[in-house]
Amino acid sequence: STQSTWGVLSLDNCEIMEYDQERRPLVPHTTVVQFGRRPRHDTGFTIFYLLCCGATLALGIYVCVKANRDITSQYDKCEADVKGGKTPTVESSTALGSAAPIFIGVASIASMLGAVWVWLLKKYSLTMVWVSCFLIPVGLALLGAMIFITGSNKDKGIVCFILVGIACLLLWVLFCIREKVRLTAAIIAESCRALETNTSIIGVSVGIMLVGFALIALLVVFGIFAVMNATVVNKQTYCEYNIQTEGRVALAFIFFVGAWTVFLLHNIFLFTVSGAAAIWYFNEDHHTETGNPTLASLKYAVTSSFGSLAFGSLILAVVEFILMLLQSTRDENGERNLVTECCISCVRCIQDAIAFLNKFAIVYMAIKGESFLDSARSFFHMLQNNGMSCIVVDSLSNLVLGVNVVIMSALSGVLGYAIMKATGDYTENSEVAGAIVSAIIALLILSLLSGIISSLINSIFVCYVMDKDQRQIHRPDVHEVFKSKNFVRPSQH
Repeated sequence: STQSTWGVLSLDNCEIMEYDQERRPLVPHTTVVQFGRRPRHDTGFTIFYLLCCGATLALGIYVCVKANRDITSQYDKCEADVKGGKTPTVESSTALGSAAPIFIGVASIASMLGAVWVWLLKKYSLTMVWVSCFLIPVGLALLGAMIFITGSNKDKGIVCFILVGIACLLLWVLFCIREKVRLTAAIIAESCRALETNTSIIGVSVGIMLVGFALIALLVVFGIFAVMNATVVNKQTYCEYNIQTEGRVALAFIFFVGAWTVFLLHNIFLFTVSGAAAIWYFNEDHHTETGNPTLASLKYAVTSSFGSLAFGSLILAVVEFILMLLQSTRDENGERNLVTECCISCVRCIQDAIAFLNKFAIVYMAIKGESFLDSARSFFHMLQNNGMSCIVVDSLSNLVLGVNVVIMSALSGVLGYAIMKATGDYTENSEVAGAIVSAIIALLILSLLSGIISSLINSIFVCYVMDKDQRQIHRPDVHEVFKSKNFVRPSQH
């Protein structure tokens, strides 16, 4: 027999080697997702985070013990003295407790809307993407026309011209990136298929969100008691609320650790979804080899990669803390100046850039089990050749998902208002409040689902790029959607 070679008929196994779209030979599948035991990375940040959590707990207990529990009555008494003995009154409003069944019904309807939404994105992704993209320029053009027709301002023609011009510019941009729009639609459809295969992602994501709510609630309680470490001073014309030094220090530290915790939980969520998507993409028999892929990914997030996730979250928390200090300084001065506003704008730009890097670094971290810095380096390599596709897919998919979520949340709010109106048991203010609560409930549910789909989109895009780099086809159905166009180029390392 003749020895097997790539691209030559093998007399041993009678197979012909396949080639990719660029006529490069496909190499045998190798393990891309690191299964089994992973080495721990950035352990120092795990220890640092746990120490900060312990310090926050101790500081929270301290401010609870030292809090001035009469501060509310003291402030009310001061207000009464300033106002000539008149005790301030609080107007009562109609309670919405009796509307709880309506809100539960709206939440159920929003969940069903989410399921239908995922199905529509899977079946008609290209149509939904184009419709969502066209809604913005069409809305701007209609707004300009309404201002021109109904407006009384003499500058209404200029405003109309600007809005219509922006709408035309957006339409031209959409035409220029029409192939990227097709790419985004294809990846959205594949992401919805991945979600249908791994529905446990939703349950795990809800669990992470509930843990986050519980921790935030605890930190809010500590923050309230920190603010209660204060005194009230009667300034004759007004009452001054002075938070003591230990209260200010505790409040700042609680805010910092709270921001770090929120970012960390969000990164654990991103890691879990990305890891489950990678297992689905690279390993066809993921259930037999790793058990539940979502739980396997969550296990890596809270064990071997916890330090790396804490590292990335710490960077975001530091930037957020700096931004908070700048905004507090501006508010305390009571005036806006060019230097402060420029600093705030620069910090926000840095924050957005770091958040973008952090998001994709976590995808590489979930796939390869690398440290945060190594994952960020892998992401930079990918950006060298696929930066435009990466940015467009991420931005366009977030735009499409955001528009869809806002529309469905608004519809849920209208539905809640209509149900309360039909019962006739509520005042007009209560009906409006009920509509707002219904919209918020739907927004929370649909935003969670949107976040899952967005993470799946980024993960599948990275997995496809890695397939191209290694000249492999793990998911023929995913490669098939890119067959007619060479959307992604191999990264140059």
